[in-house]
Amino acid sequence: MEFALVVTTLVLIVTALIGYGALFWAKQHLSAAAGEGARAGLHASYSGRDNVQAASCEVAANVFGTASAVQCTATPQPCQWLGAGGMVAECIAVALSYDVAQWPMLESFKQLLRFAAGEHAESWIPSRLVARAIIQIKQDPL
Repeated sequence: MEFALVVTTLVLIVTALIGYGALFWAKQHLSAAAGEGARAGLHASYSGRDNVQAASCEVAANVFGTASAVQCTATPQPCQWLGAGGMVAECIAVALSYDVAQWPMLESFKQLLRFAAGEHAESWIPSRLVARAIIQIKQDPL
């Protein structure tokens, strides 16, 4: 009897560690992909490409995984800081969003949480992971 209680508790703890570890890994990977997309936008801007936003999202989606359904938006915007001579610099913001429900492993983790902690455990796992990176792409005069 005691063995069954201890093993069940240990299995729940190990499963929770693996599930939350996978969430943290996915969030870190998403943040890295957003950063790479912002760097690609900078490179595309200095290379003279017309569509910097498309280049940013293309690289970001490739870094996160082409098979995943990550949503990317890259928007040009004025930077929140001033550039040289007090002029407003131009930035690009790359935002990635991933729907956690598309990940089969986390769906089984949610079912285990519901079994262990009840229906309120659903709020313990985020429904979307979001990452954002902003980079300055232009500053006139240099």
